[in-house]
Amino acid sequence: MTRTQFKDALRNIWKQLVSYLSVIVIAFLGVATFLGINYSDGALRINGSTMYNAANYRDLELISTGAFSQEDLNAVLDVEGVEDAEPVWQTSGKASSGDIRQDIVVITLPERVNRPQMIDGRLPRSADECMVEQRLATSMGWHMGDTVDAQNARGDAAQFLKNNRFTIVGIANHPDHTSVSIPDTFYVMVEKDAFDMEALQNGFMKMEVVVDKPAGIDRFSSQYEAVVVAVSSRLEEVGVRRASVRDEAIKGEAQSRLDDAQAKLDDAYDQLQKARSQLDEGWNKLEEGDRQIGENEAKLAEGQSQLMDSQEELMAGRDKLAEVEVKLAKAEVELSTGKTVLQTTRKQLNDGRQMLVDSWNIKEDAIEGLRNGLRSALGKAGDDISWASRRKADIGNRRLSAKDVYLTKSFKIDLRKSLKSNIRAFLDSGILSDSELVALYLALNGGVH
Repeated sequence: MTRTQFKDALRNIWKQLVSYLSVIVIAFLGVATFLGINYSDGALRINGSTMYNAANYRDLELISTGAFSQEDLNAVLDVEGVEDAEPVWQTSGKASSGDIRQDIVVITLPERVNRPQMIDGRLPRSADECMVEQRLATSMGWHMGDTVDAQNARGDAAQFLKNNRFTIVGIANHPDHTSVSIPDTFYVMVEKDAFDMEALQNGFMKMEVVVDKPAGIDRFSSQYEAVVVAVSSRLEEVGVRRASVRDEAIKGEAQSRLDDAQAKLDDAYDQLQKARSQLDEGWNKLEEGDRQIGENEAKLAEGQSQLMDSQEELMAGRDKLAEVEVKLAKAEVELSTGKTVLQTTRKQLNDGRQMLVDSWNIKEDAIEGLRNGLRSALGKAGDDISWASRRKADIGNRRLSAKDVYLTKSFKIDLRKSLKSNIRAFLDSGILSDSELVALYLALNGGVH
């Protein structure tokens, strides 16, 4: 550049000094922004890796819709490149505080993987204690010693928990929720004993997996990604094999339960057949008793007629004895004959009465058998029916009729009708409710409709 050109450039700069300084300032700002973003990215990467490494944060998370078993955990630990794997039990629920109702996740307290950062208090030591995340405690207004009720949408205890009420003994930050700007469902951390292992059949929902990697590795680097992807591929192969084994186990368990249910159904059908047989036998006894009662009633009527005839003859003999003393000898002979006939008739009457009592008892036995058969066939519904009690044979009660056969205190069997008609009348009597009639129909037909 010549001297003249240099002077000309200075002269132009001086004339456009503000514009020139603006360009310089903009250039400085651009460089500063670039350097700030570049170094901030590095700082965030370093701080993030440091935080995750300090918490021993998981490298992979395995989730199963059918629950993992101890065999699944052992298979994962045997995979090349897996350093550790920790089982996790969890269930979703809702918690309330005043007018606030918020979704929560009740999760087992980590032991080795995903260790939370303690803020206040201590770790839970029993099944009725918990530790909550700081952001959850703040939003719900919870403090140390407060109670957390984990409920489902209906207000009942959350699924898979032995008890759903926990006392807050600690407040912490969980590494799963490091962002303060992203809304999430926060954890209520409890001991493993808070979960109902019998209901879960000792299965668990998740596995937090830590892979074998260099200490202090940058978790945002391509090196870290390559290590994790390699282990992930091996775990996918194990998952395919274990899923097949798990499916077979579930099918076998389901088939076992189905076999047990079928056995119970067969046993119930056998009991129903026995009850049906007892019912038929009761009806046969009832019909036989009714026939014998009819015969004995005819014999009793005949004996009563003979007794009346004998009494009339006796009265006639007495009248003749008073009127004609001269015929005393003949009258005494006639009286003696009348007494003999009377004794014979009375004996026949007593025999007839005894036969009537025996027939009456046979009839009551048949009715009692019918009641027992119906009560057995009806099952639990039969216990709620007011069955008629056994009646005694009162021969002196002329109003007592053997044809008055009561099955219940309010339902009378019409012996002039068929068994089918009487059963239909019993079912239409309203003694059994509609639900009990449906249960009886299903029981008599083996549960098929």
